[in-house]
Amino acid sequence: MTAFLIPEEQNKINQFCAMSLSIGADVGETNTTAVILKEKEVLRSYEVSTTQGVTSDMIDAIKLVLRQLPEEDAHNRGENFERVSIGTTQFENAVKQGKDHSRVALFRLCYPATIAIPLPPVDVLHEFFYLNGGCETDGTTHVDEDQLTQKTKEMYIEGITHIAIVGVYSPKYNDEDHANRIISSTSPEMKITVSYKVCDEEDFLRRERLSIMNESLRTFCERAAETLSTALTDLGLKCPFYFTRSDGKLMSFEDTQRFPVLTLASGLTNSMRGAAFLTGVQNGIVIDIGGTTIHVGSISIFLSTTLFKTDPSDEDQPVIVAGGGAILLNPDNPIQLKGASKVIILKHFQVANAVGATVGVLAPDSFNPQIK
Repeated sequence: MTAFLIPEEQNKINQFCAMSLSIGADVGETNTTAVILKEKEVLRSYEVSTTQGVTSDMIDAIKLVLRQLPEEDAHNRGENFERVSIGTTQFENAVKQGKDHSRVALFRLCYPATIAIPLPPVDVLHEFFYLNGGCETDGTTHVDEDQLTQKTKEMYIEGITHIAIVGVYSPKYNDEDHANRIISSTSPEMKITVSYKVCDEEDFLRRERLSIMNESLRTFCERAAETLSTALTDLGLKCPFYFTRSDGKLMSFEDTQRFPVLTLASGLTNSMRGAAFLTGVQNGIVIDIGGTTIHVGSISIFLSTTLFKTDPSDEDQPVIVAGGGAILLNPDNPIQLKGASKVIILKHFQVANAVGATVGVLAPDSFNPQIK
């Protein structure tokens, strides 16, 4: 996995951290960490063991790190903080464990082009329909309003209130939005994910699987985010609360409740961004050593416009070691790795993931998904 940091985005991170006091928390498989950043420095940090009660772990870590604040910062806590950023494995674990899922109906706007494509092997899929629509090769097929209305009523009678809509070439056309409007007017109680809002690629199967996964997690995510928001407010925090996405950007609690699938890979991304922030390294390899797993990724500063392509550099890359498991390493006797110009062990290596969550940049409104 590679985390790309656009120069403009890096500037936003630097500007934010230079003037604000912020909290970041990240839930790992073994430990949950919380940090407070002030003027680009880790002011305080705290770590607790991750248990089955992920939300309570986050609140405990944040509560304990707040207790460590100097008196001048602890006073009037509600006004001093710019934001709280949360990275969590809750929704990823729900996918892995097959728990806390809602049953989903799949409305595939495809007929007759894709009836030979097998359905995704997911347990949460309650019912599926091959429906008229989808743009196919010439865009001449049309959504059948009567057909959609009938199937929506059938699902409502069966107690299914979650629908995933996927259409052929839907990122290019408006069939999914049209179907969404029909379903919503037929049964306002329905919660709907349209595939191109989850994944704007033309890859049909990828969009379909992500849409089903997203819709199956929504009810669980709504409960979890609401509980966490209430707990943070009870701590006296009046600032905005955000979740980190898989691309390292931040989204509001409201958007997270509609789009939990966008958070599934946020853990490793937070570690890499935190490592980049703490070291200032622009290009290198990050080894995230956790209590139970090890992840390896790369960070790269790149220009948004590429004028020409060149062959990869043969120069050695710096390696940054992060994560709670890295405590086994001795900073006074740095290890050597073949192909690495140097091995960097962070000053705050144990909380790089929480730092990465803290310095995320808010996703622009134009990209924020819009789901009913």
